[in-house]
Formats: sequence, C-alpha cells, structure tokens
Amino acid sequence: MALAAQKLCQSNGVPFIINDDIDLAIEIDADGIHIGQDDMPVEQARKLFPEKIIGLSINNMTEVHHSQLNLVDYVGLGPYKATISKADAQTPTGLSLIQSVREIDKELPVVAIGGIQEEDIEAIITNGADGIAVISAITRSQDIGQTSRNLREEVDKYLAEKIKNS
Repeated sequence: MALAAQKLCQSNGVPFIINDDIDLAIEIDADGIHIGQDDMPVEQARKLFPEKIIGLSINNMTEVHHSQLNLVDYVGLGPYKATISKADAQTPTGLSLIQSVREIDKELPVVAIGGIQEEDIEAIITNGADGIAVISAITRSQDIGQTSRNLREEVDKYLAEKIKNS
C-alpha cells in the first residue's frame, strides 16, 4: 500500500512522507518522515534522513521549548479540536498553540492538525499556520474528491490573503 501511495504522490509531484514508521520510510526511500515526541529524537532522525523532509508533532509549549526545531522542516501542531481519528490525542489546543509558536518563530512552517473542518481554515491560517492536515474531514465525506478540493481552495485562498497583507 505504501508503494502504491508513493507512486501516486510521485506522479502528482507531491512529497511522500511516512508517519511514525522509520523502518518503512528507509525501506521505500520516502521523501520524508513525520515523528512524534516519543518516536525518535529529532537529532537521530536528521542523521538518518539528512536530505529528507522531517516533520515533528508538537502538542504544547513545553514540547516546543524542548524540541530541536532547527533540525525539522515543519511542525504539526495540535490537536486543534477534539478528534476521533487518533485514540491517544492530547487536549485540544485551539488557536493558542499556533499563535504561540508563531510568536517565537516567524519562519518555521506550521501545519495544524486535529478535528479540522472547512469552517476552521480561515482562523487557522490567519492566526499563523501555513497549512492543515486532516483525516476525518475527508474520510467521512460523501464526496471525497470535492471535499479535498474545497479544503485545498480554502487554504490557498487564506494563504494568498496572508501573503498579500504581509
């Protein structure tokens, strides 16, 4: 399944990033790896993947201050709201974590994750995130293709506004 997904990503010019499975990422030569706080130290991940994309999940400001953000390419912040997609999800952070991370680092790419729906995108992007990661918004949709396009269009719209206003 990973190889089929990787091929699909490659044919569409999209980086293929493996979540939490370092061995699989190495085996298939994925474009990157996304790790959580307990998966592997960031320094070790960077040694294993010197030229690859590395993302790091962050759930609170303590993790921000204890993470080697200079070694990652982006952070996934959240959960933004309560989510049914991940049984061990932490307490929702809302906009506060996005805003706090953005205050201390203006350049680090920030992706919001957790319970995000289309109506949340404007607030998420205008408060500092650069993108969103969703599961249930798409998998629970009656029209996955249209929902995916709508989410992408909303993100693109608010990113364009943010760039225009900066």
